[in-house]
Amino acid sequence: MSAALGFVLFVRPDIGAVSLATVFGLFSIVHGISAVFASPEVRRRRRSEPLAG
Repeated sequence: MSAALGFVLFVRPDIGAVSLATVFGLFSIVHGISAVFASPEVRRRRRSEPLAG
């Protein structure tokens, strides 16, 4: 399977570049949205933890 993918990317590098940019873009969007939704929980947990020391 990976050999076929490598062959397609070798023959049509434009498709590979667009696909790679799309995958990284979607990953960045998902990561950013999840960070925004997770930040209140992280903040709440940091406030409730006692200080170490």
